[in-house]
Amino acid sequence: MFDIPWFMSVFWLIMTVVFMAVEAFTYQFVAIWFAVGAIGSLIASFASVSFEVQIAIFLSLSIIMLILTKPFVKKVMSKKIVKTNADKIIGQTGIVKVKITPLEKGRVFVDGLDWSATASKEISEGTEVIIQKIEGVTVFVEEK
Repeated sequence: MFDIPWFMSVFWLIMTVVFMAVEAFTYQFVAIWFAVGAIGSLIASFASVSFEVQIAIFLSLSIIMLILTKPFVKKVMSKKIVKTNADKIIGQTGIVKVKITPLEKGRVFVDGLDWSATASKEISEGTEVIIQKIEGVTVFVEEK
């Protein structure tokens, strides 16, 4: 009906393409190790090695590649969070210019800029506040 070694070669070729496609669309080093394992099994299928051995090659190559490349991938994937200009005011002290209430936004002057501000309790004009977080153009503050 069909030649098993030929079928297995096609199977491993398809699996290699699928794993590479998954890797291309994720950008997270999710499937690259499996693609390497599938390539190893594809090569073994050309030599008419049994299916069980091809599976063993696939699994062992995938695991070995994962172990060998994990430190490199961890280093590449670790991202340092770089504060933007707005983020740098988090933790800084500001001065309330327009009274803030839980129901109405006020204004805070911090680092030379005027910000829309909100707080969980009323804070009167002239009070020093600490910037807790930023969402959009609004700072969330607490009394100092």
